[in-house]
Amino acid sequence: EPGRPLPLMATCIALWTENRLLPSMMALGVLLPELGWIIDLTVRLLLGQEAIPFDGTRYMFDPGIPLWIRGLSLYHIVLPIILV
Repeated sequence: EPGRPLPLMATCIALWTENRLLPSMMALGVLLPELGWIIDLTVRLLLGQEAIPFDGTRYMFDPGIPLWIRGLSLYHIVLPIILV
């Protein structure tokens, strides 16, 4: 997913420069997909099945991927909170 780090980097820049326009743009562009990711992860954790048909969080349960790398994806939970 090559475009995914852009909202995170823009949010960091916005916090650093105290710019209000950047987080507003990021909130409009990524809030719904991030909430979808959070819902999919939560349903997979609680029920063991996917909630959204595009398999957005399947890699989080792949034992072949190291745990620390999967842990890096938890920014998906923090990013919407920071943007809002």
